[in-house]
Amino acid sequence: MFIKRGKTASPLAHKSPANIWWLSATSFLTDVSSEMIFPVLPLFLKSVLGVSLPLIGLIEGLAEGLGSVLKYFSGFWSDQLGKRKGLTFLGYILSAFSKLLFALAGGASTVLVARSLDRAGKGIRTAPRDALIAESVAKGQRGKYFGFHRAADTGGAIVGTLIAIGLLYWWGGGTASAIRLILILSFIPAILSTLLLIKVKEVGPAVPSQRRQRLFQFGKLSGNFKIFLLVAALFGLANYSYAFYVLRADDVGLAFFLIPVVYLLYNIFYGLSVYPAGRLSDKVGRKPLLTYAFILFALLNLGFAFAVDRSNVWFWFALYGLFIGLTDGVFKAAVADLANEEREGEAFGIYHTVIGFTTLGGNLLGGWLWAIYGAAWSFALSSLLILLAAVVLVAKVRLK
Repeated sequence: MFIKRGKTASPLAHKSPANIWWLSATSFLTDVSSEMIFPVLPLFLKSVLGVSLPLIGLIEGLAEGLGSVLKYFSGFWSDQLGKRKGLTFLGYILSAFSKLLFALAGGASTVLVARSLDRAGKGIRTAPRDALIAESVAKGQRGKYFGFHRAADTGGAIVGTLIAIGLLYWWGGGTASAIRLILILSFIPAILSTLLLIKVKEVGPAVPSQRRQRLFQFGKLSGNFKIFLLVAALFGLANYSYAFYVLRADDVGLAFFLIPVVYLLYNIFYGLSVYPAGRLSDKVGRKPLLTYAFILFALLNLGFAFAVDRSNVWFWFALYGLFIGLTDGVFKAAVADLANEEREGEAFGIYHTVIGFTTLGGNLLGGWLWAIYGAAWSFALSSLLILLAAVVLVAKVRLK
């Protein structure tokens, strides 16, 4: 954990489980909006705007990288302010307005700006929001409540994907005009989601900072937390953007109108697994659950590399959703377990920044390998990296 100093109780430090419900409802509506867009966006870029695969990887990577840098700064400043709600609200409102930019996009540059604004919003809100969740509930229930929040998020993804499927069917497939209408309509749930944050109560760090911290004091991280960040880095390199998996489904000949359906299957398995996984990690520990999930992901990517076709792509997308469900909430609960309460926001920020930069590298490398040597090389590399992450986690990280 981080180095600790003398502390006193914060006047704001109290538990507020109701925050989880309002934050979860906000995430639900935000993901309804986002997932109306994301299942069709990679194909919109490729087929309508004519963007190349390496450039799609660059757009995804740069946007995620920007968002992840902001996660560190927003987490740090929320610790210094002793408040989380304001930054959380700012992040959600920026992501809401990015939806309008997607609808106006006429080329890759506008999509990059819109995607970056969306990820910037996510970057600003994520660390303060995750710290707020951790501070609103008892330590022994973090896995469960992080799992519940992610389940609500994924429930929104399922609804948003169903809306996209319905709209595509109604307007006769993936025409440019139909996709642009979906992008415009996605703004409605996005802006509604921000109104729910009015009900969230400021909790504040359970242990307030006794003196102003300086940025980038990474030397004060414990060796155990640094090794855990190495595991997160390998995970980020291996865990390509969802766009790669969607494009792989298109690559093996899945019909365009079925792309959102197979993505829906991914979200269903994600949503069904993330809450039970969080509760299970509270009981059996984060480490064994993450280890088995990493092994599953290695097998999954070998399947996408060598054994996927139109008949079994559904199976692989179901496993993909299961893997994300097994790791998403559990990873965040592990960060909260390893962090000093005084610097919990910064801890989440560092974790998300590491994930973001390595995801940038993974997307760029994966896109380049795909373009030069074919998809199998990209997914095989991902399998190797996640197995290496499993080895480091088992051998080096001290975690329940």
